[in-house]
Amino acid sequence: MEELQRATPTKSKENVVESRGHHIISSAIYFLDVLTENYTEEEAKQITQRFLSAIRGGDPQRFVRSIRKIRESKEEKQNEGRI
Repeated sequence: MEELQRATPTKSKENVVESRGHHIISSAIYFLDVLTENYTEEEAKQITQRFLSAIRGGDPQRFVRSIRKIRESKEEKQNEGRI
């Protein structure tokens, strides 16, 4: 077992940070692409701003609230059309 541990290269903190950062950024870019494909330009812009604000502020609920607000607005519009 000890030989295996010595044979396996250990990652430095910098490599771990670089790797995780790369994965997070790649995922965020993909996520933003999904937003632009599934929402209007104005909605995607609003959600993107909330997404970035939630990251800066360390508060994921900011993002969740913006999605709920858009969903509720769409539901209200649909319900108005049914009446």
